[in-house]
Amino acid sequence: MANVFKANQFFAQKDYINAEIEYAKSARIGSPHAYYQLAVMNYNGYGMEPDIAKAAIWFYLAAESNFHDSKHQFELIYQACNPEQQAQLIQQADLFKNTFGLAAVIQKYYPVLKPVENDAKVKLNSEFGETDLEQLDFETDDLLSELDFDWQDADETGYNYDSMARQRINASLKSDALLNPPYFAIVDFYIADDGSTRHLMPFSVLGNAKRGIEFLSHAQISSPEFNQTQVYYPARVSLGVARYDRFRLKKEFSRIHTKVRREAARLKKQTTDRQAQYEYAMMMATFPWLANSEHHRSDLLAKLAEQGFVPAQYEYGLNLYQQQTDIKKGINWLSEAAKYGDSKAQYQLGQIIKYSPYVENSDAKALFWYQLSANEQAYSALKAAEILLLSSDLTLRDLTKAKMLLAERKNIFRQNPMYFYLNAIINKEQPNRDFKAAVSSLKTAITLAQERHWNTQKWESELEDWTFGRVIISEEGQLEDK
Repeated sequence: MANVFKANQFFAQKDYINAEIEYAKSARIGSPHAYYQLAVMNYNGYGMEPDIAKAAIWFYLAAESNFHDSKHQFELIYQACNPEQQAQLIQQADLFKNTFGLAAVIQKYYPVLKPVENDAKVKLNSEFGETDLEQLDFETDDLLSELDFDWQDADETGYNYDSMARQRINASLKSDALLNPPYFAIVDFYIADDGSTRHLMPFSVLGNAKRGIEFLSHAQISSPEFNQTQVYYPARVSLGVARYDRFRLKKEFSRIHTKVRREAARLKKQTTDRQAQYEYAMMMATFPWLANSEHHRSDLLAKLAEQGFVPAQYEYGLNLYQQQTDIKKGINWLSEAAKYGDSKAQYQLGQIIKYSPYVENSDAKALFWYQLSANEQAYSALKAAEILLLSSDLTLRDLTKAKMLLAERKNIFRQNPMYFYLNAIINKEQPNRDFKAAVSSLKTAITLAQERHWNTQKWESELEDWTFGRVIISEEGQLEDK
């Protein structure tokens, strides 16, 4: 796994041997930070013999991305060389550039944009099932608004559950629905080409958002379209009180409203603290009415991304891509975050390379990023297994590796239709195949998928093929099952 954060930890602990190993992993995927650190280590002889020539080459590669003062550092070394040494240095640097340079690395690992005619964009249903989500709100709002939940003002985050418990007991005779406290959540997910919701990734969650997220997993949304072709595309939705404007929130949950405003004001003042500014930006993502203007949050994330704050690079890049404000810039920022080892960014790169109508799709590249982030992102493991079992590129198929990825995450995907479908394929294709288990898994996959409004025609056709029996008469007159 390429992870600059891990390498930096080793470097800070002066464990230079392991730091070099980790930086080298990140250098292979084009991390300018890793290039720069390898240059520093070679120049100063950290964990190795000093090698000024190697240091210059790594600075040369980092300079291609204008990282820090790498260009200046290369120039210092270059100017200290005689003409013959300068020629050799450039020659060696260009050789390294063929493997580690931006163009080579992008071609090998990263999304490559396709020409788009007439600035075509993915058409999304702007409602995102709003009518259904509003109905979900209305089912509990009238009852919940009668309660005055106590949001803690201490260092602990969340609600005062002792107070809530007393209020629940007092109100329990009215309705079991009162046992659901107010919550908010922002959920990133993908809209499949059949309009179903896939790969739900909640963030900014407070309270019990399980019911709302489960509802979203069964929602049916109009399919995204690109040039009149249905496509697979990322989206984001607010749930619970995150959907309220400031007036409704103040009216129905005044303590939450007060707490949100106070916390936002506190974070906003900490202008030199990047973490605080990022948290403020994410609060504006949860409660858009906190922003001073339409571009307030975006401008703040852009500033943090430029400063090298990796979570902001991920969030800013994903926003630019999702909203189709600037596809190229969005992918570039996601790529920067992925180079540092941000597993969410690595997962999103895999998704973009696999499905995006804006880039050249490649199972091999997508698999690389899915596998790189599989340890931390469960959906990456699922998507990696899907490619390993189903890719049209037969050189990528690996049943054993796919089986291992799924077995390690059995408990996570107990209700995921794709998990059961892939297990059906494994049971059918493995050397000692278990056809009964394969059919059972496929039936379960179809049932779960239909509950979530997935298009199951292909799976149903497979089930029919698997279970439809034929009998022929052999030349010897014997019956043979087929």
